[in-house]
Amino acid sequence: MLYMADVRCQKVNNRKEGKGKMFHTFHTDQRAIFHVKKTRLVPRMTENDRRWFAGRHHFGMEEMPRIDAMYLAILPLLRAQGCYGIQEGIVQCAVTLGERIDALQELYTQAGALTEAYMLECLGCALLDKACDQLENMIYQETGLYMQEYDFPGSEIPIEKMQEILQKLSEAIEDFPISCNEQFVMQPKKSVTFRGGLGLTRRTRSLCASCTNKDCESRQDIFQLVRGLR
Repeated sequence: MLYMADVRCQKVNNRKEGKGKMFHTFHTDQRAIFHVKKTRLVPRMTENDRRWFAGRHHFGMEEMPRIDAMYLAILPLLRAQGCYGIQEGIVQCAVTLGERIDALQELYTQAGALTEAYMLECLGCALLDKACDQLENMIYQETGLYMQEYDFPGSEIPIEKMQEILQKLSEAIEDFPISCNEQFVMQPKKSVTFRGGLGLTRRTRSLCASCTNKDCESRQDIFQLVRGLR
């Protein structure tokens, strides 16, 4: 654990080479250094992922060509980014897919294409999950430590923590990509915040295992929860 030699509030730019990667060290008034990073993410779903997705959301196998076509069509629209800050063994994270998927979903809704809008909503949630996995792997690559749990605002921790996480990250990261209103609605809509501790052992279960929203449409069943090493 790193500590400050003095108590000053300042941001120190410490950028490393690498496309889409920004590294900062944010000195807080709590004598602990807040290490933050913003990075581009590239979430993807395999064919098996999409087949499981179709069954999970009650799309018949005859819908697979349409699911595959929509999946391929939205990939160029993704502007996925992940941000995290680490302080005293706790990592606070924010992940987004960007605004373009929201805009496309709104067009489908306005046109009355509700099946397509629902399919896009579900695909967006699945890709957001993949983006969280990717960010977790990046955290391990940077620190050598694994996230031990996911604590979501409004679930394991009070929903007010959403604003706290976003504010702390936005103060330390230039061009922070996510905002939140007084009703705790984030923009872009396909965004999520969470926090968790870091440890030496890898989790063997997905983020659904630590989420208390048992009625979530995207919740994975017990056979999907055990992933092992990714």
